[in-house]
Order: sequence, then structure tokens, then C-alpha cells
Amino acid sequence: MRHNNVILYKNNGDEINITQEDKIGTIFVDTLPPHTLVIKVVNSFHPKFDKFPNLEKIHSKILEYVNLFGDFKNLIIDFNEIVVNPDGIKELETLIEKPCYYFNFDINIFSNERHVTHPESMWVHLKYLIEDGFLDAQTFLKNTVRNYKNILKPHKFIFFSNNINLVRIKIFNLLKETDNLKDNIWSFNTSEVYYSNYRVDLPKFFKENEGIIPYSYDKFHKLNTELSNFRFSLLPHYSTYFEILTDSFYFVEMRELHKFAPCTEKILKPIVGYQPFIIFASPKLKSTLEKIGLTFNCKLYGFYDISSPTEIEKGLDHIRDQITKTKEELHDEYFDHVEEFITNSDLFINFLIDNTDNLVTKLS
Repeated sequence: MRHNNVILYKNNGDEINITQEDKIGTIFVDTLPPHTLVIKVVNSFHPKFDKFPNLEKIHSKILEYVNLFGDFKNLIIDFNEIVVNPDGIKELETLIEKPCYYFNFDINIFSNERHVTHPESMWVHLKYLIEDGFLDAQTFLKNTVRNYKNILKPHKFIFFSNNINLVRIKIFNLLKETDNLKDNIWSFNTSEVYYSNYRVDLPKFFKENEGIIPYSYDKFHKLNTELSNFRFSLLPHYSTYFEILTDSFYFVEMRELHKFAPCTEKILKPIVGYQPFIIFASPKLKSTLEKIGLTFNCKLYGFYDISSPTEIEKGLDHIRDQITKTKEELHDEYFDHVEEFITNSDLFINFLIDNTDNLVTKLS
């Protein structure tokens, strides 16, 4: 029978202990094949893993694990939101002479058989949808979206900003300048500030926008104890034509970002809500999604490198072009490509589910 004992690699290897964990990512440890050794990485390597600096220490702990629980066939490492240089995995694999698999939030898995994608933050949201019956209701939802063709949607776009960063401030200023904070769905929270000194005078920004922010169309910023039971709604996505997204801003500090396609929960909602999006993220995100089969012919799609000032400005120009259009113009563009959005949703959901299933298959 499978037990819940794993090796916890913490604080860049200062602590390496055998402990019990119920889950890695959203996968229950006791559902993995019994001959699998799990290493869970916590508070280490962020944002990029290149190699373990203390291989002998890890090897010693693995031997201790074998003495306690018997030998294993495969090893799986949970890196969560850390991109991984596969050469560092091969080094450990050579040392222990057993296959070493790993998973994280990088969806670019096509050149490495040891890599499985399992974006934990995305899977948490997807599990909400599955538990709430989304998969069973897809035919109804698709037809509802198609039948909306004869009615203008009430809003143009969505823009959510729960943490402050440079790109989100630029987007907010653009929406304000073009008078698009009125009658659209947006949120801007001022309580969580990341990279606050990144070429932004925050006190001046807050003063200029006093009385405007913080703001949330659904009062999300005022929720506290209710968050434990909070299930997100797709109603905003059915009520708008596109979403403006920025992925995690720490990507700008990630060396060789162009080699990876880290992906958080942010693109899940528009994709499952049959909606295009303009996103600032990894420069490899679009091509990776295209390998899965998604297409992006609609003009309401846009992909821009969050680490490139030039690309950021191009993305802002794209946003300006779309938000200054009439609802009628956005409506026509949206419904000319509605089947593309529906197909993209099916492909992406199946990709996420299949990869989790493939993890168990690979370890069997």
C-alpha cells in the first residue's frame, strides 16, 4: 500500500527531511504508484532551478528513505512555480541511477520526456470547475455563448489587478486616459505591492488616483474569512469580449525566460469562458499553446513578452486599439471567431487533464 512519506527539500537544501505530505500539487500522494519516491521542493531556487548545490546530502537522505521504506523505481520532484533546467535533473538521475521525473507550472513539455506540467494554481481553479459540474455542462454553455450573437454584451473587457506591478500600472493609466474605467469590469488592489520600486513613483500614483483605487467590481478586495469557500464565477467572461492579463511580474528576473512557458491560473478563466485575451507573459507562451493545438486568429488575442519594454509598449498599443472600438465592432470580431474560442477551451482542458493522468502512467 502507498504511504505518504516524502522527502521535503526546504530553504535551498538547508533542511532536507523525510516527512508526511497528503498532496504534491493537487495530486494526493497515496494515489501515486507505491514504488515512487517523492521530493517536494519548498522555498528554494525561486524563480529558476539550475542544479542541486548539495547532491551528496540529497543522496544521503534518499538512502535513509530506502532503509526505512524499501527501494523505489522512479523519483518525482514537485517544483511548483519554479522553472527547471533539465540538466540539473539529469545530474541527480545519474547519481541515483533511477529515472527522475519532475513537474511544475511550465507547460512547455514537448522536448523532455521527464517533464510533466501541473500548474498548481491553475489546477486548484480547474478542480473547482470540475467539482461544480462544468465539464458536464459544456454543451449547454457552448450553445449559450453561440446564441448570444444577437445581443450586445454589457461590457467591453475585464482587467483584474490584485497585486501592483509596473505593467498593471501602465494598463490602469491607459484605461483611465481613454475613459475606459467606466462601464467595464476591472479591479485594482493597492494592498499587495510587488516590485514597487521598479521605475514607479507609487506615492505619486496613489495620490493621483485617490478615491478611484482600490476598487473591485465584485468587492473582492473586501472579502476575508469568506475566501476559504470562495468559488470564482465565469459570469464576467460571458459578459465581456476579451480580458487583459499580466502574468507574474517576477518573470522579468528569470534568466532565459524565452526557453520556458511558465503558466499560472490567469489564462484559465478566459479560456474556459470562451474568451480571447491580451496577455503579458513569457515570450514562449503563444508557441507552446499552439503546439497543444490552440489557434489565435482573432484580433482580440495578443501575446507580449513581459520582460521586454519594447514588447510591453506594443501590447499597450494593442490594448488601446481594442478598448477604443465600439461594442458593435468588438461584437463582430468576437462572434466571427467564437468557434475558435470553443475549440481552444476543449483543447486546453483536455491537455491539463491528460498531463495529470500521464504523470501516474509514467510512474507506473
